[in-house]
Amino acid sequence: MTAESLCAAPAEPDATQPLGHPHPGLRVVLAQLPIADGNLEQNMRLAEEAARQAAEQKADFLNLPEAADWGWLYQQARRDALPIPGKYTDFLTALAKRHKMWVSAGCLEKDGDKVYNSAVIIDRAGRIVLKHRKINTLPELTKDLYDRGNPEDIKTVDTEFGRIGLTICADNFNLKNPQRVADQGAWLLIAPHGFAEEESKLEQNSRQYQNHIRKVAGATKLWVVGTDAVLGTIQGGAWKGQLHSGCSLVARPDGTAAIVAKFKQPDLIVFDIPAGQVSKPAFGKGRVKIGGVQLAGMRGDKTNNIAKAERMIRDAAAQGAQVIMTPEVALTGFVGGEQERAMAEPIPGPASEHFGQLAKELGVYLLVGMSELRADPAGKPSQTQLCNAMPVFSPRGDLMGVMRKVHINRYETGGGWRNGSDFPVWDFRTPTGQFRGGIMVCYDRELPESARILMLKGADVIFNPLACGCPTSDIHRCLLRTRAFENELFVFMVNHAAPRENGHSMVFDFEGNIVKEMDDKEGVFVYDLDLDALNKHREKGIYAFHHRRPELYGILSDPAGQVHPPEANLPPTQ
Repeated sequence: MTAESLCAAPAEPDATQPLGHPHPGLRVVLAQLPIADGNLEQNMRLAEEAARQAAEQKADFLNLPEAADWGWLYQQARRDALPIPGKYTDFLTALAKRHKMWVSAGCLEKDGDKVYNSAVIIDRAGRIVLKHRKINTLPELTKDLYDRGNPEDIKTVDTEFGRIGLTICADNFNLKNPQRVADQGAWLLIAPHGFAEEESKLEQNSRQYQNHIRKVAGATKLWVVGTDAVLGTIQGGAWKGQLHSGCSLVARPDGTAAIVAKFKQPDLIVFDIPAGQVSKPAFGKGRVKIGGVQLAGMRGDKTNNIAKAERMIRDAAAQGAQVIMTPEVALTGFVGGEQERAMAEPIPGPASEHFGQLAKELGVYLLVGMSELRADPAGKPSQTQLCNAMPVFSPRGDLMGVMRKVHINRYETGGGWRNGSDFPVWDFRTPTGQFRGGIMVCYDRELPESARILMLKGADVIFNPLACGCPTSDIHRCLLRTRAFENELFVFMVNHAAPRENGHSMVFDFEGNIVKEMDDKEGVFVYDLDLDALNKHREKGIYAFHHRRPELYGILSDPAGQVHPPEANLPPTQ
C-alpha cells in the first residue's frame, strides 16, 4: 500500500449565502482492501493492518469499503450476518479506541429475522454514533440476501469535526438520498462502496465509479469519501467471478476529484480535507398544515384524556392537518408527585404505542405530551426518572424520538420531575412541503438559549406545548413573539383549554406576528405554514443566523465565569 497527502486551499465563501458553522481540517484514510467473500477472519486482519498504517499516518478517520466483513454479495449472508453491536463491530470499536481514530465500515447486519447491508461510524472512544441500512440493495442481485432500509432513516451525526452523514454505494444512484444528508446541514458524506464488473470491463467500471462519486459531490455540495473494495473475486450469485475495480476517491463539493486510489490494486490513501465553512441549508420548502389539539387534560383522568386526545387528533387530521400536536402532559393532566409517577410509563410503552399506531392509521406526524417513567441514565437499576416528555411519531407510526423538558423550575422540582438533556430536531416531510422542527416544552421557552439552539440546529418550526394560564398575558405573548422574530422561524404553541388552563393556543410567524389564535375552549385548529415565505425572509440576512459572534459567547457554557444570585434555581443534575 502507498500513502499520499494532498492539501487544497479552502475555497472562498460565497458572500451571497448565509454562512453556517465552520468545520476544521480532517485527515481521512481510505483503505482500498481486497475483501474476500465469506472470509471474516481474513477481512478483519486486513482492516487491522489498515488501521495500524492509518495510525502511523496520524489519521483522524479510517474508512473501509462496503460489507468489509463478509463481502457484499456473500451468498450465505442470511446465515452468517452478525448483529450490531456484535463480533465485527466490537472488533472495529476496539480498533477505534486503540488508535484513537474514527472508523467507518460496511458490515452485514442481522436483526431478528431480517438481514441488512449496513454501515457504521465509530468515534475515537469506540462508540457507534451512526448506523445506516442500505436502501437500494439492487434487488435483482440480492433479493434473497438483504432486507431494504428506508430513506426516512437517513441520518447525520454531530462530531468534533462537524456534522457528517452516511450512505452506501447504490443508495447514491438516487441523488435524493445523499441530498437528505446535505439537507440536514452536513458537510461530509461517508459512502462505502463495492463497485464490480467483469475483468474485461473493469477499467470502464472504474471510470463510472469515479464519475459517480464526483456527481454526488457536485450535486449535493458535500465532500464525499468513497471507499471501494478492490479485486476480491465475487464467489457466487449473478455476478460470480466479477472483480472490484478500486479507484477509491475523495471528491470536493465542486465535483472534482481531490485524490484517487490505484486501479485494480490494494491501496491506502491519505488526504487532508481543508478547513471550511458550511452554508446553512434551506431545508424547509412548500407548505405544511399543522394542527393543534387544545384539549382540557383533566388531572389524573388518564383514560378519558387518552380517549379525548384521540378523538380530537382524528378531527384535526380530517381537517387536513399533516403534523398534529397536543398540549404538555396531556394524557395525565400534569398532576406531579407520586400520583403522576403512578400513571407514567416508559417510552415505548402502551400509550406511546397506541399513538404511534394512530399516527400510522391517519398518515400524520404526531407529537403527544405525556409523563415518562425513564430508566436512570446513570444505569442505577433501583432508580427511575419522571420526565415531562413529548414523543414524536412519523406517518409510518415509527417513534422518531423523544423531547424531554430541559428546564425544570422550582415549582416542578417539588413534583418529582427530572430534567432532560438535549434539544433534538427532526425532519418533517409531507407531499406538499417539508421543514425541520424541534420542541421547547412550556418553561423551556423562557430561556432564550432553548430557541437559539434549535435554530442553530436548523429548525424552521419550534413546537411549544404548554400547561399554564399565562398565554393571555402581554409578557408571555411578547416572549414567544420575540423567540419567533429573533430566530426567524415559526413558533407553534398549544395549551390546555379551560377549565384546566386558559387555552389561547397560537401560531407565530417568523416576523413575530400572531397569525392564528384560539379562544379558551376545547377544539382543534389547522394552520398552513408557508416555508417558501420563510426562506425568502431569511434571505434578507437581517437577524438570527447571519451576524452572530459565537467566539464571544463562551460564558454561556462556562459556569466558572458566571455570576448567579444566591437563590438561583439551578436544575437538578442527577
